[in-house]
Amino acid sequence: MMNLTLPHISMGVVAVVAGAIALLAAKGGGAHVFAGRAFVVTMTFSSLIGAALGLAAADDFLITAFAGVLAAYLVVSGWSAAHFRHDRPSGLTISLALLNALNAGLLIFTGSVAMRGDGVYRGFAAEDYFFLAAMAIVGIL
Repeated sequence: MMNLTLPHISMGVVAVVAGAIALLAAKGGGAHVFAGRAFVVTMTFSSLIGAALGLAAADDFLITAFAGVLAAYLVVSGWSAAHFRHDRPSGLTISLALLNALNAGLLIFTGSVAMRGDGVYRGFAAEDYFFLAAMAIVGIL
């Protein structure tokens, strides 16, 4: 999994630069659209690679697996909301929301496991897991 560290970091850097360009460029213009698409692609892949790296090193970085899934959900659902204007939620929107709800449930479960012991699970406090769970739940709303 260490082979994925460089792509994760590289895509994250591109995502930050592309996101800044998309925010500063005129909405709907060529630069905005190109940079926005670059942001969505690179941030999504960086997030998912980060999630995989978190799982690979779960003893120290389990929480990053949850954070990576949450970040990918927020990016893709945001893109979907801006790109597809629907009167009601699409199948993609519902599927992503269910995946994120599962992520939130696992975060709550993991935080609860931490609470049963000394308040820490795999190096992170229960509050950290609950905070990410709250973010995931708000993201669904």
